[in-house]
Amino acid sequence: LMNRGMAHAMLGRLEDAIVDLDSAIQIAPTNGIFRQNRALLARDTGDYNGAIRLLEPLIGNPYTPDVEIILAEILSEAKAYDRAIQLVQDFMSKELSLATNQQAQRLLVKLQIATNNISELIELYNKIQSKFSKTIADRIDAAQIAKALGREKDALHNLEEARHQLSHGAENSTILLLAEAYYLLQQYEIAASLYEHCVDSSLNTPLNYRLIDCYYRSGRVNLALTICQSLRQQHGVSRLTCEVEFAIYQQIGDLGAAKAVCQAYL
Repeated sequence: LMNRGMAHAMLGRLEDAIVDLDSAIQIAPTNGIFRQNRALLARDTGDYNGAIRLLEPLIGNPYTPDVEIILAEILSEAKAYDRAIQLVQDFMSKELSLATNQQAQRLLVKLQIATNNISELIELYNKIQSKFSKTIADRIDAAQIAKALGREKDALHNLEEARHQLSHGAENSTILLLAEAYYLLQQYEIAASLYEHCVDSSLNTPLNYRLIDCYYRSGRVNLALTICQSLRQQHGVSRLTCEVEFAIYQQIGDLGAAKAVCQAYL
């Protein structure tokens, strides 16, 4: 039932997924994995309170070791920032793997930025900077805090240090984190060069849209236009590609092509 339910969820059939997960929980009401997946479905349908009720009893369950991270993310989406921050801080006081600790730290940075707690942000920034050996993720987190504090030069410096630390075998997830950080600092040309390592420009995906946006914003309008036209031919119209095409055609004065793009979208 759970496997079928998750398959329904992957296909966007959330109501069918909920029916299957609820049935699975009736059969095994203490199964943490069932409850965690059902909570994710509740979140996806906007039922944050339901998701929180399902997850809170799972804290300490050995079969759901990272449930605090999921719960804190949902609390954040529900704007319950103080509870989310306390949960993450308590979680980080435990003995965690490096990957889990960095995931928690990234979420804590996001939460502290959302609350605009300057003193906490400065303390967290100093704590990261005091580490003897900083990872790429540490430097990205420090850059995000520096940006939130209005220290753009410090933010760029941290990102440059992170970029120099990249190896040829770096995981795509790490490269994408760095690319997004550069994008948020409006360093579109560098962001594009990083996205290029991970993105297939022939696919109709959000990451490809981000790459197109980087090309457009960095002045590489011909490349952005070429990809948009190719995507439209292969996959049909989409809002983002049409918006970029329309803006480029207006920019180069081809109003007929701009009008045709609008008509195709409508």
